[in-house]
Amino acid sequence: MPVTSPVDLLFDAYPAPSLLDLAQSATNDRAVVSCYLDARAGAQPCLAFLNRKAAHIRDALTGVERLDFDSAIEAIRRKLEKTLPGDCQGIALFSRAAMTDRQLTLVQTTTPLDNRLVYSRAPEILPLLALHQRMPSGNL
Repeated sequence: MPVTSPVDLLFDAYPAPSLLDLAQSATNDRAVVSCYLDARAGAQPCLAFLNRKAAHIRDALTGVERLDFDSAIEAIRRKLEKTLPGDCQGIALFSRAAMTDRQLTLVQTTTPLDNRLVYSRAPEILPLLALHQRMPSGNL
């Protein structure tokens, strides 16, 4: 797939979503889980972080919102258990588990990311934008 923008140079994802694609995926009334992980730590520390932070968020949710959140977290957990890439430095996962609009997007970066878990109506793409602004084009 040809590179279409400088942002695409930062990511190695299959298929490579653009930041615009992620931002536009917010056209749903169901919330999305945005999960950023420092992949250098390995699978077990990444899963431990995910489980710890998810438990805090889950406590504040009820009903369908809790069910959607649990499903989104489980999709992320399964993806990490199966395919934590060995050659990337950071991973961003965006998961929406609404019954009618399930989505899971994985973005691998060549730069480490700070661990972060956000549950909101739109994907949290600010860390990816910040990464794009810090990295000169072509220096990966």
